[in-house]
Order: sequence, then structure tokens, then C-alpha cells
Amino acid sequence: MAANPGGNRVDQCMIYSDCYVPESVTTDKAKKYRDKNIDLALRTGSLPSIT
Repeated sequence: MAANPGGNRVDQCMIYSDCYVPESVTTDKAKKYRDKNIDLALRTGSLPSIT
């Protein structure tokens, strides 16, 4: 994860993130675990959406 200033503004920044997923989700337990981790990453970074 990397954070960079948002243009010329001192009150914003851009956050870039990549995810490595070694295998597909095959069980409900794994899906819940993955979904919780993605949710945590988005809430921690205060990202309103993924583009």
C-alpha cells in the first residue's frame, strides 16, 4: 500500500493498493474471511470506492 499527496491539496491523498490472491475461494468460511479482510482494508484506508 502506498499513499501519495492528492495533487496540490494538503488535505487529501491517494492510496494505491494491490492484493495477491494465490487461489480461488472454495468454501463459505474462506469467503467470509476474505470479505472481512477486504472490508477492513477499505475501512482502514477510508476508501469510498474501488476504481
